[in-house]
Amino acid sequence: MKIKLFRLLAIVPRLLLALTFLISGVGKTIDSTDAVKLVEVISSKFNAFESLTTEMVFHIVVVELGLAILLLIKRNLIVAYIVSFLFVGFFTAILGFLYIDGVSISTCGCFGAFGFSGGLEITLGRNLVLLCLIVTGYLVEIQNEAIISK
Repeated sequence: MKIKLFRLLAIVPRLLLALTFLISGVGKTIDSTDAVKLVEVISSKFNAFESLTTEMVFHIVVVELGLAILLLIKRNLIVAYIVSFLFVGFFTAILGFLYIDGVSISTCGCFGAFGFSGGLEITLGRNLVLLCLIVTGYLVEIQNEAIISK
């Protein structure tokens, strides 16, 4: 029973994260309008990179698709989990700051054309779930590495 649960814990977070990054990256590739608007809000709030919003969204898409591929093909999983945590954690911190500052947005544009987005509250909640999945996947992968190296 423990082995089946452990295998499930190794597969489910990885696939859910990969699917989330894939849908998000492809969705923003199709329509990045709302994502660009959010990056403009963030850029204006921090007075930085205001002229590079489209390029920033492009690089976000590249990172998302790269992480999705690494997670799907099970390559460099520990690195993929660490980068995923930093990536999602960074945006969660920024969105948390916007929420505390009273900024109101109707959609984050996180999933582009697929429109699974919501306001800041929904996005922050979803990001916290993603962070939990990332930590779970990382801990399981660390355990797998320890078992394999014995």
